[in-house]
Amino acid sequence: MRRENTEIKKRWEHHIHQWLQSGKSQIQYCKEHNLAANSFWYWKRKITKSDENIKLVEIKNTPKHQPYSFVELISPEGMVIRFREDISSNCLKNIVTALRG
Repeated sequence: MRRENTEIKKRWEHHIHQWLQSGKSQIQYCKEHNLAANSFWYWKRKITKSDENIKLVEIKNTPKHQPYSFVELISPEGMVIRFREDISSNCLKNIVTALRG
């Protein structure tokens, strides 16, 4: 891999890692860092190469704005569904089943 490509990959690896730690949606992270969402999704897929269809990310509770903690379902295509952490297991199962088609 050429040096220039290696530097680009490292830059995106850094952003993917920071996004995973942030608890923010991909769109929100991209807006805050002036990144093109389609480029972010391309590099996320290229770097992670995950077999998982859905990734759960805990959203930290911020009492001033949200009285509840939230969890996000993020599809490989970047679709984000956020719901309260006290969601019933039956409801969560229905959401996952619907996403799998």
